[in-house]
Amino acid sequence: WDIACIALFLPALLWLGTSWELPARRLAERLGDLSYPLYCIHVPIIAALPGGRLETSAVCLLLIGCALALDRWVDRPARRWLNRRFVAGPAVPA
Repeated sequence: WDIACIALFLPALLWLGTSWELPARRLAERLGDLSYPLYCIHVPIIAALPGGRLETSAVCLLLIGCALALDRWVDRPARRWLNRRFVAGPAVPA
């Protein structure tokens, strides 16, 4: 199974990802925006859950909700501030 995945499945997945474009560009951009906040919070949230088994869908909804909040109120304002502070900078006279 491992060799089949490495030799067939992963190259096919890579080819599909590089050659196929989503028809809903805005949805793809939004999912891309959520990937980093979700990456940042999924381990702490799952670790903080009680030892009992929760429904997978409930955990997924919790993670997505937290990632949306983190993207909206932390990540985007921080990126705007960093861009203003370091990228735009003051105008230099010609």
